[in-house]
This record gives sequence, structure tokens and C-alpha cells, in this order.
Amino acid sequence: MPAQVQRFDKVISFPPRAYIDTNYLLYLKLYPTEPARPLYKSCWSFYEKMRANNVAMYTSILSLEEAIYIILYKDGVRRDMKKFRDQNRNPFSQHSAFMQQLPKAFTKSYKKHFSNVLHFVQFFYSLGIRLAFPKSYIVPTMAEEPTIAEKSKRVTNYAVGLLKKYELDPMDAFHIAIAKCLGIDYIVSTDKGLKVINEIKLFCYN
Repeated sequence: MPAQVQRFDKVISFPPRAYIDTNYLLYLKLYPTEPARPLYKSCWSFYEKMRANNVAMYTSILSLEEAIYIILYKDGVRRDMKKFRDQNRNPFSQHSAFMQQLPKAFTKSYKKHFSNVLHFVQFFYSLGIRLAFPKSYIVPTMAEEPTIAEKSKRVTNYAVGLLKKYELDPMDAFHIAIAKCLGIDYIVSTDKGLKVINEIKLFCYN
């Protein structure tokens, strides 16, 4: 069976806790710049509904790492790379090669887009989303308080199990594993690929 899926605009009953995926987080950040765009508007409206219904929102350091990489490199430095050619007169395809062959251009691009990272981090803080660390992962099947190593092992094993069962991006598997080990079943995402996972309940755009 696939995941239990509810569209943002159809949700009536809200859970006490929900896990926020990276793509949804980035769309929240884009809403102020393009408030009329349906996807961004829907994401922001659902965020406001979660706040109004006192939903405790969680995410992990994985989400921040992915978001920062996208802002700084994928949507930042990589675009600037297209203006330059490597020593063989081919467009750069790797950040490392760009940095090594044209260090000044790379540094200029990095500094330019780093300000976007700072804005994103400040924006994330303003959302009130709780950042979960390994020490906060719970293992409800254990009678005694588990160690950090035991909690981390459970997250890893859960992610590996998902990867074996579904055709998932490895990062998505770890997001789900972290949420489940936090005792959270509800995932807020715009990733259609998560719809196949019957272990979760998915809030999504469409």
C-alpha cells in the first residue's frame, strides 16, 4: 500500500507533530519573493495552518545541509560556472575544478551567494521549526534510555530497510528514518516520490 496522502488544501485534522522535508522548506523561503506562484502560496498557507493548529514542526540537520548546498552551489556557484571555460575550453562541470583553475572567480561567486545562505538560516530560525539532533531521537521499543550510538544505529537500520524496500533517494530514506525514530508519522513534502512509502502519512501539494 502507498502512503496515506493528503493535499495541503484538503487537510482538516492536524497531527501534534510533523516532519518538514527539504523541498518544502525551500519553497517556504521562496514565497516572499513570488507570493502569487501557486506552489509557494500553497506551501506558505499550509505552514500558517500548522502554526494555527499548534503543530510542532521538526526537521533534521540533513534538511539544512541539503538546502544550503542547493542555495550556495546548485542555484548559486553552478550558474556562475556556466560563464567560464576550463583549460580545455569546456564548460566547468565540477565545483572543485572551477575552484582550482579559477580560484578568484570561484571565491567571488562563493562570497556573492553566501549572503543568500545567511538569509536562509535567519529565515529558518524565524519559522520556529525544531532542529532534531541524534541525541533527541527516541527508540520506543527499548525499556531503558538508549545511548546515542543505539539511537543512531536504529536510524541507519531503518533507512537501509527503506532503501531495500523502495527505490528511494538515499537522503529521502534517512529523512523518513529520522522522522520515524522521532515518533513522527506525518511528513510535509512536495516530493511525489515519497508517495510509495506506506510507513508514512504524507501532506503534499498535489
